[in-house]
Amino acid sequence: MTLTELSKTITRYRFTFTSEKELQNGIATALIKEKIPHLREFVLNVTDRPDFMLYDGIVIEVKIKGSLADLLRQATRYAGYDQVTGILVVGTPHWLSRIPATLAGKPVRALRLIGSML
Repeated sequence: MTLTELSKTITRYRFTFTSEKELQNGIATALIKEKIPHLREFVLNVTDRPDFMLYDGIVIEVKIKGSLADLLRQATRYAGYDQVTGILVVGTPHWLSRIPATLAGKPVRALRLIGSML
């Protein structure tokens, strides 16, 4: 699955959430319904635990708060792992549109959920 295909799949769902954990639960439900194999809170090491790791190596990181700088540091660390093939950041911050197309040589995409309910 490509990052574009994954983004299109997630956009077919509408999420109602007030916290990052609730959005993660909604995404997990969508992945299960779509039969997309994944693990939650996958441990890359002691400090690096992406919200989702798909079996093909795509990481999904969920953000509804925080800064672009913090996300870039986190995503750059994830991109440094051999088992990570790409990163999809899903969330609501306005700065998602400023995420670069690659980090550490890995493709990165952002999916801003503007039609979902906060």
